[in-house]
Amino acid sequence: MYFFNIPLIGALTYIFISDELGNEIRMGELSNYLLRPYSVAFEALTRAVASKLNNFITTIPIYLLVILYITSSLHYPSITLVSIGLFLIAIGMGFFLHFLFDLIIAYLAFWVVDVWSFVHFKKIVFLIFGGLMFPLDFLPAPLDKIFMLLPFHYVYYLPNAYLMGKRSFVNLGPDVGLFIIWMIIFFSLQRYVWSAGLKKYEASGG
Repeated sequence: MYFFNIPLIGALTYIFISDELGNEIRMGELSNYLLRPYSVAFEALTRAVASKLNNFITTIPIYLLVILYITSSLHYPSITLVSIGLFLIAIGMGFFLHFLFDLIIAYLAFWVVDVWSFVHFKKIVFLIFGGLMFPLDFLPAPLDKIFMLLPFHYVYYLPNAYLMGKRSFVNLGPDVGLFIIWMIIFFSLQRYVWSAGLKKYEASGG
């Protein structure tokens, strides 16, 4: 059931901004955004949110119905309204952390020809540390505690754990607290990388 939920979660938390924005920086198309009365980060966020809203409206309801059918017919632990609510909160946390992480990767295009290698590295990180390859519950101590302190488990493992009832309201407070800490770190880091990148950014053309 854990692995069956992975595509559902990925449809809501996985971000593809770095590929597109990285190419725009490399090709000099970033200049078009710099002339607008809002930040590049905000524009990237609206694109990411629009993509996820499309998934939420068109794909997720059908997927949830299939999950509810499986849990009822195969005697898996039932999914409740509470677990769905906690799941959506965890999805929001995973989305925003992944967005900022992906934004930092996109800004590396100020220094490298192509950010593809960093995007590939990001996939490996989520595969191992995010709970994409295996549930983090399988880890022995103290590795499990180390993995749970990192931000990557918010993208796949944490929403899955809340949806399946492995985590409850008791865990929500610490999870939100750690989320806020990582949001501050990632937000500050992307601002620094953006400012440093703009100092060396050049574009030409007609």
